[in-house]
Amino acid sequence: MAPVFDNMGTMAEALTNRPDLKAWGEGLAMILDWVLPQRRLFQLFQSNQGTVQELAHDAIDPETHKVFHEALDSLFADEATPVADRMRMAASLGVIAGVLGGPAGNMFWSLPTEELKPLLMATINDVLKVG
Repeated sequence: MAPVFDNMGTMAEALTNRPDLKAWGEGLAMILDWVLPQRRLFQLFQSNQGTVQELAHDAIDPETHKVFHEALDSLFADEATPVADRMRMAASLGVIAGVLGGPAGNMFWSLPTEELKPLLMATINDVLKVG
């Protein structure tokens, strides 16, 4: 479990830099580069959430997890960033969650990474209105 959560500190640090929509999209592209090759592992997590929550408790440094969520909350609450931009950022996370789990379930898990990533990024960029 630890490798899945190792990037949480790096992501929290990136959030404190207050990315604009373009930088946010680039960050999501990097996350997809990390997540998509490990889709089988995430699929396992999705179908065994109770066990994952128990194991994650031991694998995640609670302070790093807390800092990550505080950074995300702070970004979405920062009134210096237009509310429309903050909403687009939040919605773009929903694109990833919706396609790689959530409402779509396992529908897109079988798509090859080289096909899935460009489709995800096009949808994310549509939401962000960039690219």
